[in-house]
Amino acid sequence: MKNYHVSITKVFGAALTNTITVEAEDKYGAIERAINANWEPAYNSITQNNMSDSYVIAEVKVDGVKIESTPLNNHLLDEAMYVNSLREETQ
Repeated sequence: MKNYHVSITKVFGAALTNTITVEAEDKYGAIERAINANWEPAYNSITQNNMSDSYVIAEVKVDGVKIESTPLNNHLLDEAMYVNSLREETQ
């Protein structure tokens, strides 16, 4: 039997809430500061337990050759796929 190197890319859903206290001139300034705050602790809290159970198989590769690719038609999911592809290139 032959061995195959198979890569399956799943795209999951996750939602994060970052609650902080900020000083600002008004509520719109506060929103802007909160958006630009340090989200790293929230990002680092993503685990299998706080992701959606549902997923989309976005891409299948066998021996480095793309066999299947699903257009996601959503800019957030497309961006997630792009970021994942950059990570794969550096490995």
